[in-house]
Amino acid sequence: MPSLFPVAIALSLLTSCSLLEPTDASVTPQRPTVSFDPNTTAHGTFEIEGGFVRSSDENQSLPLSLKYGAGPQTELFLANAPFVRLERPGGIERGPSDLSVGVRHRVLDSDGASPSAAVQAIVQLPTASRSDGLSDGETDAFFAGTVDFGIADATATAFYSLDLLGQVDGSTEVGHTAAFALAQPPSGNFSLFGELAFSVVPDLSTESYLATIGLAHSTEPTTVFDIALVLGLNDEPADWQLVIGLTRNLGRPRR
Repeated sequence: MPSLFPVAIALSLLTSCSLLEPTDASVTPQRPTVSFDPNTTAHGTFEIEGGFVRSSDENQSLPLSLKYGAGPQTELFLANAPFVRLERPGGIERGPSDLSVGVRHRVLDSDGASPSAAVQAIVQLPTASRSDGLSDGETDAFFAGTVDFGIADATATAFYSLDLLGQVDGSTEVGHTAAFALAQPPSGNFSLFGELAFSVVPDLSTESYLATIGLAHSTEPTTVFDIALVLGLNDEPADWQLVIGLTRNLGRPRR
């Protein structure tokens, strides 16, 4: 099934000058780590996240997400990779990924001394091609929570997700994903971040360990670029991934 999501992204970019009014709202990047922080897109504004992923097995993808601040503490988002290049034993497949629809809500604001927290729910719809290996053809759901707190001069993030994975026979397998991330306070317009993540599906005997180290660069309050190296600490997934991308707040609809 062709992806309609890149069309929405293109329209957002092409019409942002006329239909969206820029604001001074700070951008809230949630990429490229497994975890997310409790920050949500500024109320009434749109944000776009996009990037490029290249793995050691030569697979590639262009992940994109469009976020909307539906309330002071609530964010709605769509996520999709309009282009995925996947090497298979029978050849190379190309196409869009599955489409994810989600909501994130901040349940606790930090006062500087106390932590902040948020919850998130995502449904992943099987919109990609199953025959090409770009989708398993099943609907998945993910329910997650995250907490941010200070450690010395850094910000730490603790993340957990309950993963409900649809199976071909109609059953559902339960998986678990956990991550711990550290972000260095910005030095000028640069900041370092790192993450350790673990994912397991006990009944399928699958597990993966990932380590991420990266650099973020803010060119202005509304725009953040990032680059990161993701290392697979076991045989799945690829041994490494190079990730490059940006997050930009597009502003709010003009009145």
